[in-house]
Amino acid sequence: RFRWVALQLEELSKCLSDEELEEQLNTSPRELWGIYRKMILKIPKKHIENAWKFLQWLAFSLRPLKAKELAQITGINMDYIIDGSEPPFNSRAIYNDPTNILGICGGLVIQSEGEYFSTCNKNSNRTIKLAHFSVKEYLMMDSSMGGPSPNLQLEEQVAHSHITKMCLIYLLQFQNT
Repeated sequence: RFRWVALQLEELSKCLSDEELEEQLNTSPRELWGIYRKMILKIPKKHIENAWKFLQWLAFSLRPLKAKELAQITGINMDYIIDGSEPPFNSRAIYNDPTNILGICGGLVIQSEGEYFSTCNKNSNRTIKLAHFSVKEYLMMDSSMGGPSPNLQLEEQVAHSHITKMCLIYLLQFQNT
């Protein structure tokens, strides 16, 4: 319940007029899952695949991950396994500013507390994590129970399999060096 209140207050603080405030109050989801659903719907379509990869890694990695590590994920060509026609890794696809992950994933991810926050590239060393344990619960929830759409739902075994494949593809870039 506290997470729901915190997210509601965050959204209300973005309102610039009484009209916007009233609209936000009338249309805001009444449960936490609804707020998470709304956050996912705000992810731009062109970034949804990367956002899904980021969320997988953050939900199931065995250690905290830095923004610059997560940004490497965007260069991994998952189609390499299927056809091998493209190189396994495209360094040009890596985000120029790894902190963009925070914006793409909306309120679903945050930087770790206690670290200096800046949008400068020099701070791409900071740790990114899921905003709250309930984000992982929501992402793992079946869509029939109010969870995300099936293409964004996380399953632990599938996520570990994808993470393993991404690691192997990432390592393939060093094969001929």
